[in-house]
Amino acid sequence: MQRGYQQHWRQHADGRACRVRPLALDAGPVTAKSPVTEAEEQIAPRQDAPLAALIFKTTADPYVGKLTYFRVYGGLISSDSRVFNANKDQEERIGQIYVMRGKEQMPVASVKPGDIGAVAKLANTGTGDTLCDKGHPVILPPATYPHSLIFVAVEPKTKADSAKMGPTLTRLAEEDPTLHWHQEAATRQTILEGMGDSHLDVAIKRAHSKSASRSSPAHRASLTAKPSHERRRRRIATRSRPAARVSSLKSP
Repeated sequence: MQRGYQQHWRQHADGRACRVRPLALDAGPVTAKSPVTEAEEQIAPRQDAPLAALIFKTTADPYVGKLTYFRVYGGLISSDSRVFNANKDQEERIGQIYVMRGKEQMPVASVKPGDIGAVAKLANTGTGDTLCDKGHPVILPPATYPHSLIFVAVEPKTKADSAKMGPTLTRLAEEDPTLHWHQEAATRQTILEGMGDSHLDVAIKRAHSKSASRSSPAHRASLTAKPSHERRRRRIATRSRPAARVSSLKSP
């Protein structure tokens, strides 16, 4: 009885997953734009269609270096081949392509439409770029990311780490598009923005505890009303000690 109950819910979950995440052929074509004429074009999810792959994530792997994740919308991208970056107008060499399974990297010969792959050590390609054929350049619309919700101030632990903190935060922002950082001119603090408290804690840990630490951002206060104040000197006025009356009025 219990085995039949588990089998029923397993089939129910599999059927729901197929409805929510259909095959690439069932999803239909995507709209791309030509970088030369700005004309829109439909990219069909077929292997014989023009190549169109979108870079949606970039990470720093401790073993292979810069690891770029992409999704193929049309065409076929193969290992040991050359593709064209339509956003940067530069050619890229594709080495060994991997399919990720957790932290495990499984080498594959090619990636077809609808699948996600990863490739290491791309020189000029970043998140949001489109890889395509040089003879048929197209640009896919980049992914949209939510705006930052909270922010914290980060500061270097030592003066020697001041020069390292900027490039480190820039690398983190390239890997995670939901992270942003800037220098606040009024408070002279480095502000890191993210999606939540845990999100920022993980980002700061990835920035290495030796170069940056978390602190509270400085807040600026402003008046919301017009307070007035008056004070009198309650003494007998003489030539040596004249009476005084001070009035003040403040406004936002």
